[in-house]
Amino acid sequence: MGGAVRVKGGHELIRDVAALPDGNFELEVLDWVGMNVDPPDLERLSALRHLKELRLPGPIWNRNADGDKDLSGDLRFIAPVSTLEKLNFSYHFLDRIRFHDPGLEEIHGLVNLKELVLRQAGVKGRALTTFRKLEALDVTLCPFDDEGLSNVKGMAALHRLWAGDTLITDAGLQYLADLRNLEDLDLHGTQISDTGLVHLKSLTRLHKLNLMGTSVTDTGLEQLGRMADLEELNLYRTRITNAGLDRLKCLKALREVDLRYTRTTSAGVDSLRAALPSTRLLSLETTVRAGVLHPRDQRPTGNGDAAVAVWIKSLGGSAVMEGSKLVEVSLAATSVSDEKLEYLSGLAYLRKLNLEATEIGDLGVRHLARLSKLTELILNSTTVSDTGLANLAGLRELRRLSLDNTYVEGPGLVHLPAVHELADLSLLGSPVKDAGIAELAKIHSIRRLSLASTDITGQGLAHLETMPALNELDLTGSDTDDEGLAHIAKIASLTELYLGDGRFTDKGVKGLAALKNLQRLELMRTRVTDEGLEAVGMLTSLIELNLDYTEVTDKGIAALSGLNKLESLSLDSTHVTDKSASIVRGLGALTSINLYHTLVTDKGLEQVRSALPKCHIIFDAESSLPNRRRS
Repeated sequence: MGGAVRVKGGHELIRDVAALPDGNFELEVLDWVGMNVDPPDLERLSALRHLKELRLPGPIWNRNADGDKDLSGDLRFIAPVSTLEKLNFSYHFLDRIRFHDPGLEEIHGLVNLKELVLRQAGVKGRALTTFRKLEALDVTLCPFDDEGLSNVKGMAALHRLWAGDTLITDAGLQYLADLRNLEDLDLHGTQISDTGLVHLKSLTRLHKLNLMGTSVTDTGLEQLGRMADLEELNLYRTRITNAGLDRLKCLKALREVDLRYTRTTSAGVDSLRAALPSTRLLSLETTVRAGVLHPRDQRPTGNGDAAVAVWIKSLGGSAVMEGSKLVEVSLAATSVSDEKLEYLSGLAYLRKLNLEATEIGDLGVRHLARLSKLTELILNSTTVSDTGLANLAGLRELRRLSLDNTYVEGPGLVHLPAVHELADLSLLGSPVKDAGIAELAKIHSIRRLSLASTDITGQGLAHLETMPALNELDLTGSDTDDEGLAHIAKIASLTELYLGDGRFTDKGVKGLAALKNLQRLELMRTRVTDEGLEAVGMLTSLIELNLDYTEVTDKGIAALSGLNKLESLSLDSTHVTDKSASIVRGLGALTSINLYHTLVTDKGLEQVRSALPKCHIIFDAESSLPNRRRS
């Protein structure tokens, strides 16, 4: 049947009956893993009086022939084995072992248990209270929650707790605060964040800590400062940045840190490696200007603006001088690091700074706080987050700030209302949420705002109604719905509006008729139809209109006949035909029209061309073929 045993005084598992000792012997370890047994077979073990360790196959609880019957209660057969110290369930190829808390209640008398491995079981932890001598507990992949964790409180001997991929939250971690003997703690894939890590700061004997896939940030790592014995730390796919790595430099016992898929950069990892040379750092290297390497300790030869300008150019950047004053700097796509930005902090006359596509993060942004004359700052495609924005509050002359594709979510925007001159703000591609928009609304100086491809919703756009100076708004690729357009329709100051790839309908578009000052409107790849164009036709100030890939037909184009100021009209992949030519001919101000992938023929093209000889027409008769149109 397979299986193995170890007898008292032995050191190896015995898998062959013939190898058992002659005469009487006492079983201390019984391994049923790999055996084809059922829960009722556990009754055979009831008379064992010296057994210390029992290893059961996980599949024993998932019998297909019993109609999914829960046989957890059959664990009662081992209740008389009072000497048992270790009980382990093996791996199951299914995602759940059909064993639940009532099964543990059946063995509540086994108070000598020191190790309990329930990985993948359906255990929530309700029946753990009697096992006060536990030294190791594994509930990985169980529906183990905060209430279950409360039953771990008081297990003073516990030195290993594996609770990864469970339902534990920050609230539950309070029950671990007094487990001072914990050495190995696995919380990967749980819902914990910085808030919960506060309860772990007293666990100073920890050797291993796994926080993989949690919401932990740099702030949370402050709680690890007293863990002088920490040897292994897993931060895989957490939200830490280079600033967080600085907080690890005091942990001299660290042997391995997993930083893959975090927000750290090569420069930050190198800095940590220099502080902890014996530590193995697992990271995904980022490369800037592949093939061009610069020493990490390279620095300006002097403190003056001219020396800094030479240093910037040596990194592959550009610098603009006005006399002896350095006024513009671009280090975009260079190897500049957080610590190197310190060399810019004394540039008293710097007006423009571009750090796009560099390894700069919150740690480096702090060096920009003294650049009081800065009017333009570009931080696109860096690891800057909300935390770093606090350093920009003192840049009172800043007029343009670009944070495209950063880690800014919104809370840090609370610092920007102090920047009274800010007129142009771009957050394209950053994970900004509705709460962040509430902070933006307090910046009354903003004229141009890009929230393209952010995580805002239509409801969040209500906050923009209170921005009196807003002229240009880009919501391309955001989750803008009809509710959102209702709020936008109240921003009378708008002159440019970009709504491409939104999920609104004609119902929402109708409200835009109130925007009488609108000059540029983009509705590309939306669900707009002829019905919606009735409202668009009322926007008589329009100069540019993009309707690419909408469901517009000739009927809709007829509604645009009154747009006498329209200079640019894009109809790529719409359903217009030659019938629209007569309407287009009447738009005398047109200088550009896109008829690509439409159903317009050469005949219609000539009608437009003859009426508008100076108009640039994008057209290809074959682009209307089925294998090309909307393909």
